[in-house]
Amino acid sequence: MSRNIVLDLKNEKCPGPLVKVMKTLAEASLGDEITVITNVEECVKLILETFQSLDLASIRMQRETNYYKILIKKRRRNPTKRCRA
Repeated sequence: MSRNIVLDLKNEKCPGPLVKVMKTLAEASLGDEITVITNVEECVKLILETFQSLDLASIRMQRETNYYKILIKKRRRNPTKRCRA
């Protein structure tokens, strides 16, 4: 059963929110949805660019009146779990 995890990161400056989102994604199961709430445009750009380049999750952004909502759905396993030494 997938979960919806909400991270309210308003007023937090990057890269802190990106680190928190990546940690949450690493601990999430396939199909889990993470909702990130921030009002810092720089963080929105950094999170979107990072996730698009890593291709670990589907991601979309919604602009609300006073904040941004980033919706992330995990669709792939973490790269570190796929690699074998």
